[in-house]
This record gives sequence, structure tokens and C-alpha cells, in this order.
Amino acid sequence: ISAILTDLLLPHVVDRSALCVIPGKYVWRLNVDVMVLTCDGNVVDVCALAIRSAVRSTVLPMVTPVAKAGADNDDGKRGGGSGSGSGSSGKGSDDLVVDGGIAKASLPPGAESCPVVVTVFVLDKERGKSSGGGGGSVFIVDARSDEEICSSTRISVSVDPAGNICGMYKHGSAP
Repeated sequence: ISAILTDLLLPHVVDRSALCVIPGKYVWRLNVDVMVLTCDGNVVDVCALAIRSAVRSTVLPMVTPVAKAGADNDDGKRGGGSGSGSGSSGKGSDDLVVDGGIAKASLPPGAESCPVVVTVFVLDKERGKSSGGGGGSVFIVDARSDEEICSSTRISVSVDPAGNICGMYKHGSAP
């Protein structure tokens, strides 16, 4: 389940490049842990919805890098110069100011376009029965566990809010 969800969601959950606070130093790290307490069918879709809900309800506080005391400003005249002993070369500090106010907090970048996963289960009809030998298949969305057991194939598709297919996973024997 973890591997399937990684393939279907990970590249599209958030804009990972926009999680960078200071390039090469600090980034936001987002973890989502999913615990399945009971499985009554369609666990991939339910876990994907839980991940989507978690990401879309996460807010990140505003973070601002702080300039080093004595660092040179734009005109190069401020600070202690080369004899200050601070090791400053006009670069910013590693310190950050975190504004904990909810009014300035925001969703992780790209969270609004987190995809939804839909799994379709394929049940093959028996051929050659008294119904005249008609074949075909039955497709079930949101299958229960007993319907999953009877299915020959399942196809999970992740779709973003714009309707674009972000990923697909097929498990089973049907073509």
C-alpha cells in the first residue's frame, strides 16, 4: 500500500521545491503517517483521502531569515568590516524568525492541487452459461472486501482537481 501510494501521490502532493526556506540549509519536511485500524475494503483510496486531507489541513507558519548583526548592507558601509571578528561576508545569518500567528500561516505550496485516488475493481463475468455465452466485465468503484476478493484486477488512478491523470497502478490479470 505504501509503495502504491508513493507512486500515485508523492510527486503531486505538494510542490517540494517551494518547501525550501533557505536554499542549501533549511526546508520544510512534511511527514504523513497513516495507520489502518481495520480493512473493510478499498484501503488504497481511503489512505489516499486521509493523506489528501492531512496535507490540505496542514498550515506552515511564516518564516523569515534574520540578517547577521554587523553584516554589510546593500551599500557595503554597515557592519564591523574585516576586523569585526564575526566572520561575516555580507551573507545572512542561519537564524530564522517564526511568526506563529495563524493569520500569516499558509498551506504547503501545491496542496490545493493534491490528487484524489480512485480504484476500479474488475469482475469478469463467466462465459458460456445459460445467458447465451455473453462475456464482458463488471466494474466496481468503492468495493467492499468481499467484492475485492472476487475481482480479477484493480486499477488505481490518481487525478488532480484539473482532471489530469497523475498516476496509474494496475494489479491483476485482466488486459
